[in-house]
Amino acid sequence: MDAQPGRSVTSKVLALLDAFTPASPALTLSELARRAELPLPTASRRVAELVAWGALERGDDGRYRIGLRLWEVGSLAPRGLGLRELALPTMEDLYEVTHENVQLAVRQDVELVFIERIAGRHAVPVLTRVGGRFALHATGVGLVLLAYAPAEVQEQVLAAPLERYTPLTITDPGRLRRGLAEVRRTGYAISDRQVTMDALSVAAPIYGPEGAVVAAISLVVAQHRADPVALAPLVQAAGRTISRSLGGLDVEGNRTPQRTSVSVAALNRAYATGRVNQFDGGLRWTPVIETRGYTDPTGDFHDRFRSWTMRERLVRANGNADNHVSVTGPAGAASAKLQERALADMDAWLTARTRLAATRPHLRAEALTRLSRPRGVADGCVTPEGERIVERLTLDPDARCNQLYPYHRNPRVVAGGPTTSAVLKCQLQPLRKSGYGVRFTAEQWDRLRTVFPDGVCDWSKPGVGQRPLAGTWIRF
Repeated sequence: MDAQPGRSVTSKVLALLDAFTPASPALTLSELARRAELPLPTASRRVAELVAWGALERGDDGRYRIGLRLWEVGSLAPRGLGLRELALPTMEDLYEVTHENVQLAVRQDVELVFIERIAGRHAVPVLTRVGGRFALHATGVGLVLLAYAPAEVQEQVLAAPLERYTPLTITDPGRLRRGLAEVRRTGYAISDRQVTMDALSVAAPIYGPEGAVVAAISLVVAQHRADPVALAPLVQAAGRTISRSLGGLDVEGNRTPQRTSVSVAALNRAYATGRVNQFDGGLRWTPVIETRGYTDPTGDFHDRFRSWTMRERLVRANGNADNHVSVTGPAGAASAKLQERALADMDAWLTARTRLAATRPHLRAEALTRLSRPRGVADGCVTPEGERIVERLTLDPDARCNQLYPYHRNPRVVAGGPTTSAVLKCQLQPLRKSGYGVRFTAEQWDRLRTVFPDGVCDWSKPGVGQRPLAGTWIRF
């Protein structure tokens, strides 16, 4: 019986496996026991079981190594397996074009794991290996994965000591934070001699069917012959190709080879029941104070542009948005203070509205809401230092609040869709070269027709199934 209270058998076995590292792939029994902090007899019993199962192999030199059985099990990890198989053809294409190192990585907590690599015969040597881990802050793929990671992961990395691999490794948290913002702005990352002094990498994100970044792909080239601006479009194109190959989700949330299409009946019901909130019905006169903690840099789905979307839907439905106030501020604890202020403002607004309705009962609901809004309840933002800026909601990039908290339009709006973003499925129109204002090569036009065989969105028309709210209190 093992005499180590508090440690389970499983924890001891895992400690033995964790003793192996890239620098120490072969270990004696004594070394295993010491690294796993186990008594030698306990280590001997557990190692014998691992050898019998195939997780470890014992060489003629008496040293133990990771066995093929463990590799077989590890290769079944779904996040790496499916992604690797789908990405490999594109990685091979990228290699044939460049004859440089091509790498594929995913994030695991605050590290990255390389799940595939193609090494160029004459390419610059790299320190990575398939299955190997690395810090997020130095490599190209790591910078991409960190730039699109949740805010708490970014803050955890930025708060910890940043290891310096070369004199050019960015170890200043403020500078790294600015670099991550640049990655999100451009859609690619450049790591110039941050891991070794002879290599430069260019990386781009790979998006999953849910729209989140699930992996990153990179080229690693010799720094002296690198042209990162020329390489970036190649890597980005590879990332987009792999993203498309990941497909979509079915109604059960399972991955499917093809992206799915919503049913018209479901769209009709979504609009009619208000599941797509077009801010008609009772919302035309209901006081609305919207507070938004700014999380755009983290890739949060609930970005600040949705404040403008809400305003535009109110105007489209009712002709004005006099009942809507929008205030943006920092995320986190500061956001809670915004909500406290909003609660007090809403109490004052509703109290004033009740009093006005008692003295002027002939006023319509919309007028009561508009006339009772307290003077200090207005659009604006709060700076990280706590200063309140009163400023009408606008898309003007020079506005003070937009300088502090920039908008990021969604892809449909950038493609020409309405700023209400209320079109879930667009009506289609045939592809026409004259509609783009640019010249296409024959190859580019054929590619566009392949991607959009049924046509492209006609944003001048309502969405498929789009209809007004059927009623505020309805059953379905």
